[in-house]
Amino acid sequence: MVFRMSRPTSRQGSRQAQFKVRVPADLLHRIAGKTLTVPVGAGSASCSLSSRTKVVQFSLRTNDPAEIKVRYAVAAAHVEAFWQSLRNGPTRLTHRQVVALAGEAYREVVQTFEDDPGNPTRWEWLAGYYQNNLLRFLDGPAADSSEGTGLALIDSLLAKHGLVVDRDSVERLLREIQRALVEAAQRLKTVAEGDYREDTNVGRFPAFEKDPSGIAEATTAQTITGLLEGWWRESRATGIARSTYVNYGGAVRKLVEFLGHDDAHRVTGADIVRFKDHRLTQVSARTVKDADLAALRSVFGWAKTNLRIATNPAEGVTVRRVRAARVRDPWFTPEEVKAILGAASRVTRGQETEKVWRAKRWIPWVLAYTGARIGEIAQLRRRDLHKVDDHWEIDITPEAGTVKTGAFRRVPLHPHLVELGFPDMVLGAPDGHLFVEPNPDTGDILGPLQGVQNRVSEFVRQHVPDKGVAPNHGWRHLFVYRAREVGIDLELRNMILGHSGQTVAAREYGGPAGLYREVCKLPRFEV
Repeated sequence: MVFRMSRPTSRQGSRQAQFKVRVPADLLHRIAGKTLTVPVGAGSASCSLSSRTKVVQFSLRTNDPAEIKVRYAVAAAHVEAFWQSLRNGPTRLTHRQVVALAGEAYREVVQTFEDDPGNPTRWEWLAGYYQNNLLRFLDGPAADSSEGTGLALIDSLLAKHGLVVDRDSVERLLREIQRALVEAAQRLKTVAEGDYREDTNVGRFPAFEKDPSGIAEATTAQTITGLLEGWWRESRATGIARSTYVNYGGAVRKLVEFLGHDDAHRVTGADIVRFKDHRLTQVSARTVKDADLAALRSVFGWAKTNLRIATNPAEGVTVRRVRAARVRDPWFTPEEVKAILGAASRVTRGQETEKVWRAKRWIPWVLAYTGARIGEIAQLRRRDLHKVDDHWEIDITPEAGTVKTGAFRRVPLHPHLVELGFPDMVLGAPDGHLFVEPNPDTGDILGPLQGVQNRVSEFVRQHVPDKGVAPNHGWRHLFVYRAREVGIDLELRNMILGHSGQTVAAREYGGPAGLYREVCKLPRFEV
């Protein structure tokens, strides 16, 4: 069976994202009377299934785009685990696993109330209640946990770890949770009386380990997409650009589609090699090596380091790059420069939007005089233009969208760009992005940004069809070539280009003195 990834949906009358997935055809006759419990944020969602159930749907209880992705990945992992458990049958928990899960219940109760426990009498009463009432849940007809235990605490614990267990495991877990809750109530009675000495109960509970290897799994560790989200939560905090997350996500989605499943524990080195060979039939060796494999190696490497998986299946898998003989220089020839910039100067607006027309008109010129990456220019905003003394500068900043190095820099504009009217165009534009229309719902620009880059590339290709030169990056090569010709200072050239390899002194000390002087050394493009 091929695993097909679904995506969050919306429901009329609600701003919160919805999880929605079809019940697999092979399980339609098995789900009647079952209960599916899925973790959602700090809580859970339960769905009662019948023979008529064709679709499982519930709210993700958030409209925050980043949180939607995390909750969706978690829910997808647990739903897929539930389907698989129905195919395989319920599993049996070991005694160690039962005690570990009971420990999680203990810690949740104590940590929730320990700072402000209230009246000691309340906890004394609850200790007696837990002792005398919890086991009544065992009086019903025998059932495994796929039908719901009748106790939300157990259902949420099992759902947290993607577990569907047999009746025996449910009974043993309930008895251990009863003991743990009685101890929790007694502990809270003690602290309510003012005794906060070390809690000696917690030491008896082991950490929960789902697989025999003893690797502790995070909630999202069951899926490859879950590993991606875990990697991103940590990487985002360390300043990794969101564009890297988007690029890695593309590689992960392609791998999942190729494998036909999203189970991280089933991925082997042989799978990655097969995926590599498959991708080599679609894209260049460089893309496979530096994009696909680099992304997978990083995500799986993070998962191994954080004890989500035992091994990194992408470790050591690479492409032996065979460099093709270069048939031309990677920068534009004078004739190509005239063709592109001349076409940009003459471009008229057709059926396209104002911003797309503006991109074709100005981005090639700005790239030609700055050597910037196209994404850095395509994401410019009106407020990124400044006049400093007698010249104009633009801010290239990750705040506007994304910058490969993650660093802010200012780039002076060549006098010819000013003469052509680029600052006038910027000042006459509305506030916001000059060339990109952000997503109206999320404010995200990475998708629209890629669209603008593609449109400019297509425009350039109409006038320079030679694929030996990149339609946008060719300007960056040309800037370096011309800078060498006119003797632009190397350190200042690197500051203009935003090369990550510049010296510590250049990155950290002093302002970019002399940049405008160096830019003015470049001769005008006469078209």
